[in-house]
Amino acid sequence: MNKDEMMSIKPEPASGAMCREEQFGAMLVVGNMPILNLNEDAKRIWDLCDGIKTIAEIENTLGEDYEAAELRPRMLEFFHFCFQNGLLIKAGS
Repeated sequence: MNKDEMMSIKPEPASGAMCREEQFGAMLVVGNMPILNLNEDAKRIWDLCDGIKTIAEIENTLGEDYEAAELRPRMLEFFHFCFQNGLLIKAGS
């Protein structure tokens, strides 16, 4: 999938995937199994994955607070990991 196709995806959490608040921050879990510790930036991205907004729209929302040159590569890396590991799916899948 190229970057243009990726930017048009409307991501949403996969069945059973959720963000759980922990004493040390946020953790992505599937069922009871911890998958990934989220920093504040990744948690903001996760919270915007509602199946309605595209990745491009999420980038625009976050772009108000982050430098664009740094945002896209880090954001796409997060999305790639989440899709590859079944944490996020394309809305309607």
